[in-house]
Formats: sequence, C-alpha cells, structure tokens
Amino acid sequence: MVIDISNTEKKNLNKKEKVHFYDSISIISRSIVCGFVAPLLYILLFGNIGAIVYTFVYNISLQNNIKLFNYLFNIITILPAALSQLFLYIIYITRNKKFSIDFKGDYITNLYKKPLLNVDILAAYVESVNFYHYFSDKNTDYLKSYGDYKNKINNICIKDYLSIAYAICMINFIIFFMTIRR
Repeated sequence: MVIDISNTEKKNLNKKEKVHFYDSISIISRSIVCGFVAPLLYILLFGNIGAIVYTFVYNISLQNNIKLFNYLFNIITILPAALSQLFLYIIYITRNKKFSIDFKGDYITNLYKKPLLNVDILAAYVESVNFYHYFSDKNTDYLKSYGDYKNKINNICIKDYLSIAYAICMINFIIFFMTIRR
C-alpha cells in the first residue's frame, strides 16, 4: 500500500514531443525517495504504521499547501533523501571519476528545506547535464543553475536515469529483505 514507483516517465518515453528532462528527473527522484526508499526505511524503523504515516504526510503535502504537512514532509524525508544521494554519489564517482559536486553552497539548506532538490542535482550530475531550479523568495523569482555540462538532454538521459532509479530501488529492496530476514 505504501510503495509507489511512478511509471509516468516510462509512458512519456513513447512520446515524440519535446522532452521535459527537468520535470522527468524530479518525478523519478521523487518516486525513488518518496515512493520506495522512505516507506521501506520507515517500515524497518517503526513498522508498517511508520510507512503509512509517511505516505499520509507525503500525499497531504503534495495535495495541499499546508505548512505543517510541508514541514513534516521535509523533516521525515531528510534521511531517505540522504540514502538516495549516497547511491547516486557512488554512481557519479564511478562514472565520472570525480569526487566534487557544486551545490552552490546550498547543500545544507536544501537538506532540510528541500531534501529532494539535492537528489535532483545529483541525478543531473550523474547524467552529466545542467540542472535548473526555479524558486521564489521575498516576492522575487530566481533561476539557479547547477553543473557546467554541455551534454544534450534527450530520451537517452531519461532512460538511463530511470534504469539507475530501478537499480537503486532494487538495492534498497535487497537490503530491506536481508534486514527483515534476520
């Protein structure tokens, strides 16, 4: 009931229209963290009720702009997002043979204010594309760019990130299964 891997992007790959990579990367990242990693983690930590509470808070924060639920969602998503970032960082190091990622000094702030944003940024680094984040602050709109890549954004990037997402979910499930078998 609490596991929810979105197949929206898999369906979108069949379309021949313009690719919205930034929306796609966010949907896939949200699916990894909120639909798979977090429920399994909270089942391990607090039992089934923990995963149900997480899913309830997640769905309410998606549907409504209630500050309490948005705040709770951010707090309870920090650990699952950090675990997903760890996997993405290992993939980034393996692929690019680099250790540094420029979060523009926002890593700690994003960690507790927008925990999914760091996952999106890491995913863009894994795919070697730039990531653009649009946000508003004090009645001013901003666009922030992460990365300095020149690679083309296309269906190949989305398919690759989707396969990475499934691999992360599979690894998490194996760890989950091994943990509950003890």
